[in-house]
Amino acid sequence: MTMHTQSPILQFLHNRELDELYVMTAIRGFATSMIGIFIPIYLITLGYSLSAVLIFYIVRQAVYWVASFPAAYLDARFDFKHTMLISMPFLVIFFSLLATLQTMSWPLWVLAVASGIELGIFWTSYHTDFALMSDGKSLGKEVGFVQFCTKISNVAGPLAGGILISMFGFTMVLVIVNLLLVISILPLFISKDIHSKVKISFKNTFFGKGWKDYIALAASGFEAGVAGVIWPIFIFFYVVSDFTTVGLVTTVSLAFSIIAVVMAAELADKHRDLIMRLGAWMHAIVWGLKAFVVSAGHVFVSDSFHGTSRTLMMVPFNAKMYNKAGRVDALQYVLFRASAISFGAIILYVAMLFVVDLTTSFWLAGAASLLLLLF
Repeated sequence: MTMHTQSPILQFLHNRELDELYVMTAIRGFATSMIGIFIPIYLITLGYSLSAVLIFYIVRQAVYWVASFPAAYLDARFDFKHTMLISMPFLVIFFSLLATLQTMSWPLWVLAVASGIELGIFWTSYHTDFALMSDGKSLGKEVGFVQFCTKISNVAGPLAGGILISMFGFTMVLVIVNLLLVISILPLFISKDIHSKVKISFKNTFFGKGWKDYIALAASGFEAGVAGVIWPIFIFFYVVSDFTTVGLVTTVSLAFSIIAVVMAAELADKHRDLIMRLGAWMHAIVWGLKAFVVSAGHVFVSDSFHGTSRTLMMVPFNAKMYNKAGRVDALQYVLFRASAISFGAIILYVAMLFVVDLTTSFWLAGAASLLLLLF
């Protein structure tokens, strides 16, 4: 008899209740990856100052945290999937405002509010839904497969976005993104509804879950802000000055991280702390090296290592987060998470208002990576 060994990727599919989240994550990931990394660059090319862009992200992050509370009440009253659906019009509004920003000169805070509301409503529901639907025994594989879906779908997104922006401008890309985002929500209604009737405590958003958890989650928000906002601005205006190249760099980084996802997901359930420690130290070193990037070649090399090290760090980190959420009040823990991540990101953007050298944030991101080990 011939024995067939199932590949690690196929083994991730053991929880069928999460399938619709996998599909939605893949479609949404491709759509947002086409435009997300280019937003801060686009705003600056329209004539907005770096300070104005940073204030935009401060407002967006603050609104994200505030919006997570009504999202939690909607989750408790109705169900996670319908709450995610409620978030969709705000995302369409945001991208529509962004598409017409050059001609209509909308106040940036209006765009920040629309985006922040969508982020708060969607991700509060998403993370709580994932924590409750997971079986809790193989969180490393489940988180890994979500990451795998996201990265596979994201690989072509930044490059496609960069090429389309160069050829047709932002408006065309934003129209495509809006259509894909609407499609992405449809798989959620294949399976049964689920909601959590809990009492929401404002106090427990800040306290009661442990100061180490709060610092680690805040550090993850800080590091994500450097990677998603400061780094793209730096490489576009100081190194490559080309949308297609920025997209290609991001694509290369994601391609390398796919390999790391498979390894991290396979080992995260048995050696979670070890993998996260390895990834955090590697990531801290990579951020330090990024401070010395001066050419397109340097960008490609550093981002290749960045994709690998960040994946090794974040797969076990997120698995631990979902595990903690699942063992207590999942919805309340997700609110705690939103508070911490928003706080960390806001600290970054406020600090960068007073820092001239963008590479300073790279050193700080490296230090923040190590703080994740407090989790």
